[in-house]
Amino acid sequence: GLCCGVFLAGTFFLLFLQSRCASHPPVKSTLSHPSLYARLLNTFVQVCKASEDSKYIANVTRIVASCVGDSTTELCQLIVSTKVDHLLINLLNKCMPDLITKNTAPGHGEAVQIAGNACKCLISIVKDPSSKDVYDLATRGGGIKTIIDVIRSTNDPSTRKNSAIVLARLAKSKKLMVVIRELRGMEILMSLGRQIVD
Repeated sequence: GLCCGVFLAGTFFLLFLQSRCASHPPVKSTLSHPSLYARLLNTFVQVCKASEDSKYIANVTRIVASCVGDSTTELCQLIVSTKVDHLLINLLNKCMPDLITKNTAPGHGEAVQIAGNACKCLISIVKDPSSKDVYDLATRGGGIKTIIDVIRSTNDPSTRKNSAIVLARLAKSKKLMVVIRELRGMEILMSLGRQIVD
């Protein structure tokens, strides 16, 4: 029906964008318009529900991440209001088994791409760790444990750096710092040291 048609239209839209053109400045600027980005997020949610193709999910995650930064407050709010922040944590947990495999193993490259880009999104989303939404994501949503697991699981420098920055930002909250300490996350941050530039 209509729902299937909308999903297919969204799927074709994303297939068009999957080329590297999504990070091309004019395309990125267009995609960053809140109304279009909201449609992109909606399609991203549908793809993650309906597809088992890790290459496809990796490409869509990259497109979603390419538009987000510390200055894109409205887009970050859209991610939170659509619960895509929790979906990113779920994606990280889902790709963890492939993240810890050897570089040559099937699925490893896609897992690294998904994890790196999911964490890139989360960096901006957790910019204010004192907010109720970030606290909820970090604790009830399992964000802190998941981010620590990603750091422990990957040898990819970019993914490790992105996930460490997320953890460092969360550690700026005294309440979240207690949870991070309990999970021995501070030891990880200390060991990574200068790799984190926040």
